Amino acid sequence: MIFFSITPGQVHGEPYLSKRKEYRMPGNLDTKMPDAQFRTIVTRELNRAATEEEIAFLKRPDVLPRWREVLVQLRGRGEMQISQINHDMLAEHQRCIAMGPIGKTTWFLYKSDAERQKSAAGNFIRKVQLRLTIIRSLRQQEAAVIRTDDTTSWRARAKRLGHLCHEIMQAEIAKPTGNDWTLVQRIQTALAEQSAEEASD
Repeated sequence: MIFFSITPGQVHGEPYLSKRKEYRMPGNLDTKMPDAQFRTIVTRELNRAATEEEIAFLKRPDVLPRWREVLVQLRGRGEMQISQINHDMLAEHQRCIAMGPIGKTTWFLYKSDAERQKSAAGNFIRKVQLRLTIIRSLRQQEAAVIRTDDTTSWRARAKRLGHLCHEIMQAEIAKPTGNDWTLVQRIQTALAEQSAEEASD
């Protein structure tokens, strides 16, 4: 019975690059790098073999979606491998039962090896899931910063408009012929002009 195996150096086609292997870091880390090169960086990071520059690159806001996409694919492959191992274990168990008493030893040897592979696949999935959690946290932090910037911008705008309205009110009140309708019109005009200026910036 042949089934996929997970060794410390490879997980279902995804090579884990050993620190002892010579590795040349890409000279230009950008979002346009080929998929194969990007996946190599992802697997190096999973294996704790990535450089600080590579880790910083993966954590860039514009790179996070691509990093997450590769990790989701790797998690899916790990889950498929565990499913395949379980399927093969069931088939092998039935075969060993049919062998009679002699099949007992064969089954225990097979089961021990298969459980090691499942454990390796499970550890790999947990490492991938940890990175996905980190990515989710980074994206939430990014969103929080954007909301803070938006709030700061709106507060500054409200403050400017408040000062403007106050000046208009004071000017209208000082006029002997001032009235509420003229005041409202001037405020509306000032608000429209302010919005137009901000839109053109």
